Amino acid sequence: MSRAKPPKDVRERRLAKHRKPAVAGTSTDWKFWTGIGIGVVALLVGILGTWLSIEDRPTVSFGLPKDPSNLMSTEATVVNHGVLPIVNVSLEAYIKHAEVPDGITIEDQFGESKLSVGILRVEEPTYFQLYRLIFTGGRPFTKLDGAIVAHFAPRWAPFWKHYRFFRFAIDGNGLRQVPAENIEDDYWAARKELEKSEVKAHE
Repeated sequence: MSRAKPPKDVRERRLAKHRKPAVAGTSTDWKFWTGIGIGVVALLVGILGTWLSIEDRPTVSFGLPKDPSNLMSTEATVVNHGVLPIVNVSLEAYIKHAEVPDGITIEDQFGESKLSVGILRVEEPTYFQLYRLIFTGGRPFTKLDGAIVAHFAPRWAPFWKHYRFFRFAIDGNGLRQVPAENIEDDYWAARKELEKSEVKAHE
């Protein structure tokens, strides 16, 4: 004896219960790929920026004094050996330790003023004499350990400050350039102490 088929609507409901849900389509989600694209572009820009910042290489070298009796008349040269011009360039002197003939010792002092250069184009030298950065009061140094500090920024990111340190030494009647070693750490430590003293002075 054959069973009567259930009505059509009942059969459709039963089939719907056993039917697997449709798999979501794998079509490209534009928001997802837009995010990926932005991330890749940001990564490439970051790599390019890092490379360009590494290639920003101002250097300072020291020549001979204009006046042999005054080492502060030594002519120095700053040159940009990078691949792009650099901006906001200024030079500053930092004296870690110095002695003058009357026995006075100087420790962790900064030059009287900075020398503003502005834009430094690729391989275009700028010349200056040390007395522009270091005031001696007419007294020659018998010893000096210090550095010229170059402040600058990439032209494509003028807000991104960079620093390079060029250490030199005076001993007796000669001036020579020496390895920077830890002079950068000494500079920032001295800067921090100077800022503390300035805050106390205004309290």
